[in-house]
This record gives sequence, C-alpha cells and structure tokens, in this order.
Amino acid sequence: MAANNKNIYIGERYVPLYIGEWDVNKGYEPLSIVTYQGNSYTSKSYVPIGIDILNDTYWVLSGNFNGQIAGLTDDVRRNTEDIGELKSNTTIKDRYIILADNYGGAPTSSDSFLEVIKQYHTFKTGELYTAWQAGATFSLATSNNFDGMLASTANIVDNPDGITDIIVVGGMNDTVEADVVTGINSLCTTARALYPNSKVTLTGLQLRADNYEANYFYKNVIVPNFVLAMIRNNNANYMVVTHRLVIVLILIHLALV
Repeated sequence: MAANNKNIYIGERYVPLYIGEWDVNKGYEPLSIVTYQGNSYTSKSYVPIGIDILNDTYWVLSGNFNGQIAGLTDDVRRNTEDIGELKSNTTIKDRYIILADNYGGAPTSSDSFLEVIKQYHTFKTGELYTAWQAGATFSLATSNNFDGMLASTANIVDNPDGITDIIVVGGMNDTVEADVVTGINSLCTTARALYPNSKVTLTGLQLRADNYEANYFYKNVIVPNFVLAMIRNNNANYMVVTHRLVIVLILIHLALV
C-alpha cells in the first residue's frame, strides 16, 4: 500500500536542530543550535555565510555553559564550606561529668569508679569533668552533697550544652529518706538547668553484699526517688545502673565512638 504523502510540511523549521560546532563558512536555518567556546547559540532566522556568532541579529546565546560551570563551581565551594562548618558545629562527642563519694572517686583506690574509667580510656581536654568528696550525700543537710558538687562544675565546664552524661556515684552515706528526697529533687533540677542535653545516670557502685542496710536504702529509697524526681522535672533522659555494670556500659560506648 502506497504511503500517504498528503500531509507533508513545507516551510521554515519549527523544531530546534542541533548542528554541532559553529562554522563561520556555513549558513544556517532558523532554530539551528551550534556550540562555540563551550556555549550554545540558537539561530533566530536564516544565517548567511560569514555572519559572526556574536551578531545578535542572527544568534542568541541559549546556553552559557561557561557561566553555568563557574556558577556550579561557586555553589560546590560554598556547599563544601557549609558542610564543613555544619560538621564542626554538629559533631557529637561524648562529654562526661562524674560526681562521686570517696568510694567512687578516691584516687588512692585503684578500683574506684574514676580510676577504672581512666585506666581504659584517655580523655581529651573537655571530655571529662569530675568532682568527688569523702562522705558525699544526696542529702543537703551536709556541705558535701551532690547537688552542690554539680553546681560547682558550672565554673569549670566549657560549653555546658555539649555535656552528654552526668553520672552520680553515691548513696552509701545517706540514711534519712526525707533528706534524700529533697536532695535528689534539687540535684535533678540543677542538672536540667545547667546541662539541658545531658543524660543523668545514677549508680550504686559501692554497694556490697555484706551491707544489707545500705543496699536496701539505695534500692528502696534512693532509686525510686531519683526516678520520680527526673519525671517531675520533665527529664526523660536518665538511667539507673547498679554496681559496676555502668563502667562496662561506658567502656563499650567509648570503644564505639
């Protein structure tokens, strides 16, 4: 069957045609696209031989690739700088404040909480702040209390918003429930006010199987009141750990960062 040739268009081009590199010795139809020095130009009408590519009567710059590449280069440079700045501002490095009584902090004790941590990890400046006092209590009835110790760290801690963990090692010296409740509430309020991004961990590192009274008081008075205080202060970021498990958790975490 013969092809139907009745619908043949005769006239000027209406679909752009890519030609290739521009040649001054050639003539071009309208809507011819050529390239010259990395840019593209489109003919506006019939272009006679010898017409310069920069003659805007016949040619229009349709793709300034050099300008686009320069713009993209600037964008990449700016984005690279922004990414670098973002990384420097958002890099999260764990930073600790550890509060302890003499069982957890005494440097003369090779198996104290602080000494064990330091044996297995070298902290850079600003990654670890410590405060410990013999006979430290949660109770505010004594001058050696954890709330006061935490408040005093504000004088030495750089970038308090960057503190990720506050660990309290204590409870052995507390005996009065009412005092414990008041002291723990005050401690949690201080932690939230000074170090809003921190997780507060309570641990009874010094608990021993032969000290039933201390164990009982810690588990049945200190721990539940600590949890309640954190909840009342709208701080859901806390943890309670008994005995030396907290050391294991920290060391595993430090090995992963």
